Order: sequence, then structure tokens, then C-alpha cells
Amino acid sequence: MVAGERKLAFCGGISPRVGLGVPYGWDILAAWGCRVIPGYPLGITMRASLDEKRTRDLRAALAGAGAVIFVCSGNMVRSAFAELLARHLGLRIAVASAATTYRNAGLLGETARALRTRGVSEGLLHSFRPTHLEDLSGVWSDRLSGADGTVVLCMSEAHLRALPAGARGWLLEELLGRRNEIPDPVLEGASFDRTFARVAACVEELVRRFEPHPVPRGIPPEEPDR
Repeated sequence: MVAGERKLAFCGGISPRVGLGVPYGWDILAAWGCRVIPGYPLGITMRASLDEKRTRDLRAALAGAGAVIFVCSGNMVRSAFAELLARHLGLRIAVASAATTYRNAGLLGETARALRTRGVSEGLLHSFRPTHLEDLSGVWSDRLSGADGTVVLCMSEAHLRALPAGARGWLLEELLGRRNEIPDPVLEGASFDRTFARVAACVEELVRRFEPHPVPRGIPPEEPDR
């Protein structure tokens, strides 16, 4: 690059689905901590750097978290499964779940069956009632807005965008260092078994992080959606 020349490049943006198309100067990118690797598209490099920062931020947030809220579209499959499995495994902080879009009356049958196979009690299953974000009240309403250092773990980018101001949100699979969405088996045709396996791996990692003396372990390899 010629001395003094200010080159601009288009950033691919934070979301893998939406390109921002905003020009950034090298000095601004450097200030954001982005690494420019020769031979790699700048948008990809920036995305990787920002994702690494989000992973670090999530790790720091969990260190001071007093509660976690799992979020999906209807709170009867993905987020419900996550909450009940976390309770079953003895997560050492307060836990809840909620929906961004739909109001439902109970767990989907597939969700209940998947939880039973993992040893979740009938008492936990029968006590669960789906909740909408707008219906969270009392302490959980405060926690949704950031009280108690609450961390909100979502299944998709759309869920993150639906959170109220003050909420500290991440995608669930960012627990495993991956900024991946977990598709809805009901509305998007994802495999129920694969979906529950992905959510379970994240919940198990979350529970491990709150053990008194967590033992480091390898992150399970990523598998393609089916």
C-alpha cells in the first residue's frame, strides 16, 4: 500500500445473513481489534475477529451471571428443552425461558419425549408452562433487562433483535465458540433429534462452567444440519 493511502473495504457485517455494506478505513478496523490477514477477504477477517470478541464477552458475562434466560420463537421446543434440561442437570444459577413470537399452552410432544430419554422427571415436565417475553414479570422482568448480570441465550439472530434494551444476549451455540443459529424443527423443518442434541451440548457446557471446579474438556465437533 502506498504510504499515506487510505484504502476502504466493505465489511460483511456481524450477521452471516445480513451484509452491512459500510466502508471502513484501516485505522478504524485496527481500533476495533480486527486482524488483516494477507490473502483473506477483509469482511471474513473482520467477522472472525468480532466473533472472537463476542465469545470473550460471553465468557466474562457468565463469570458474573446470576441467572440465564433461554429464548426461542414459541418456548415449547428449543428454549423449553434448554431450561428443563438445565434444571435437571443442576445448573447453579437461576434459569428461565421465554418466547419472542408465539404463545403456546404446553410442551410439544417431541420435546417431552426427548427430555424423558435424558432422565428429566415427570414433575418437571408437568410443571412447565410456556411464557412470552412480554409476560415475564417481577424479578424475571428485571433480569431480562440485565439485572443480576443475567445472560440471555437465543436460538437465532431474530431472537436477539427481539430482546428489549438492556438485555445481554448471545446465540446459544456461542457457548461452544460458534456463532450459529439453531433452526426451528416446527417452522423450518430441522431434525428434532439433531436440534435437541445441539441444544443439549450447549446446556451441558453451561452447567459445566458453573461447577465448583470445572474440568476442561474438548468442544464436540460441529455437525451439518440435517
